[in-house]
Parts: sequence; C-alpha cells; structure tokens
Amino acid sequence: MKSLNKQTLKEDEKEILNQKKVQILESIVAKLSRNYESIYYLSTIEISSLIHEEINKCEFINKEQQEIVKDLSPRDIQILLSYHKNS
Repeated sequence: MKSLNKQTLKEDEKEILNQKKVQILESIVAKLSRNYESIYYLSTIEISSLIHEEINKCEFINKEQQEIVKDLSPRDIQILLSYHKNS
C-alpha cells in the first residue's frame, strides 16, 4: 500500500511540475506574441524554437523559472503545449 501511495505522490508531483512548465511556456508565448506580430502564422515547431531561444536568453523569465524549463528541447516544448491544450 505504501508503494502505491509513493507512486501516486510521484505522479502528482510530476503533474504539478508539468503544470508549472506549461505556465512558464505560456507566459513566454504571450510575451513573444507582443513582439512578433506574425507569430500566429508560424508552425508550432517554429514557435517552440523561439520559446527555446528565449529560455536560453532568460529575458522573459527569471532564473527560478529558467531552472524549471531549461532542459526542454523545442520538441518537448511543442509536446507540452499541445498536450496541455488537448487535455
């Protein structure tokens, strides 16, 4: 029973972390959309690449937020944002 509870806790923690990642990514998208009027005409992988660049620049997010999303690839970003919108 304990291992089931631990697994549930780990799954909950993972879900919370993914929600934080999505919130950070969406805030970057909002800021990018103000700077790039043509962002709506880009493919999702192009937008994900822009987000990835911004994560590395750390202009739109603070260091704590960067730490949460720094290991995401453009493809990871694309999947996270797509998954979030479809759930």
